[in-house]
Amino acid sequence: MASLVHRMKYGGDLSLLRTFSRELRDFYCESFPDRVHHAVVPVPLAYSRQKERGFNQAEELASLLPGENGAGFLKRGRKTRPQSSLESIRERRENVKGAFCVTKEIRGLSLLLVDDVVTSGATTEEAARALKRGGARRVDILALCLARS
Repeated sequence: MASLVHRMKYGGDLSLLRTFSRELRDFYCESFPDRVHHAVVPVPLAYSRQKERGFNQAEELASLLPGENGAGFLKRGRKTRPQSSLESIRERRENVKGAFCVTKEIRGLSLLLVDDVVTSGATTEEAARALKRGGARRVDILALCLARS
């Protein structure tokens, strides 16, 4: 799985990304049959990383999920180092601390936060924290895969 995700993220394999998106959609529909989320919010990439890759993999994964597209609900307020370049959970948490800010009114909403890979959980936790501070009633996290190093 690691090599496929790497090929998708860094090799720009969009057909693989579309396949993963469909699988994630099917998993979501089975896991949340009542569709309890007002919007689907992908974890935003730093502008420079998105420009370099040509896409945000979390945004693409989220695109087929049912619900409002919440791509504009959250943004990175500052550039961070790639989490994959950091070894400890402490470094990863410090790296993304305060990195996200809410850009839309989300008070009282139930949101689904989507990312491609969760390793330490630091990125998704910080993004979810920003959404909760912004007034979200509930934030669930859905990722393509859980990685442990």
